[in-house]
Amino acid sequence: MTQEGGTPPNFWDRVEQIAKKVVNDYVRSGLLNSASISSGGLTLKGGALKVLYATGDLAVYFGRLVSGSSYAGTGLLIQEPNGTDIASFSYNEETGTHTANLHDGQNNLIVGNDSASGQGLARPYVPFVFYRSRSNDWPTVSSTTFETVYRARGPKQHPKLYVETWLHATAAGAVAEIQVLVNGSVWGVPQQSNGAFVTGLNFGPLAVDGSHMSTLAIEVQARIVSGGGTAEVGVGRIEGRQS
Repeated sequence: MTQEGGTPPNFWDRVEQIAKKVVNDYVRSGLLNSASISSGGLTLKGGALKVLYATGDLAVYFGRLVSGSSYAGTGLLIQEPNGTDIASFSYNEETGTHTANLHDGQNNLIVGNDSASGQGLARPYVPFVFYRSRSNDWPTVSSTTFETVYRARGPKQHPKLYVETWLHATAAGAVAEIQVLVNGSVWGVPQQSNGAFVTGLNFGPLAVDGSHMSTLAIEVQARIVSGGGTAEVGVGRIEGRQS
């Protein structure tokens, strides 16, 4: 017959303490290669999360941002191994401003919001287009069949296009008509002038066929439908639009 000794006081508390220490030491050792959080999430309060390249250089930084010795907000920074910025996004609650920037391989800002005003783009600069304002300076068409008056070519970078045109039938009571072709096919619905007035006629925004960066060949055509005289044709701009 044997007799078992009793469990020492605080034995299981001691086991729990040892287990916690082992786990904490393992996490701090840097040997943790893979982990997942199924609930609860991870909260950073003033700290940061870093992802490094194999060389040890910074790849991704997420958290509190500092410029020199000054607080620059909280956000996300993505860099090349040499320190060149790829993208940066931040919000500074002290100034109430946010930034959203993309950079090229020489660290030039190529796309960014205007954080100073809080409205619109800082880069890129988007050009405006001058057009002739006097209808008698515009090209004319006297044919009763469509003639191409303007052409444009460019890569497809948006799913839709918008085209701005003007049309004027010079003879009293005459009717002129204008249409737009994309890659040889009529795009949208042909439109007619409003009596003897210069009429602004806009096409789109409408979807255009073709893969991203495929070439779009755009034509503006006009004709006289009835009444004789000529059709004066003006164009403003072609603009890519989002869906």
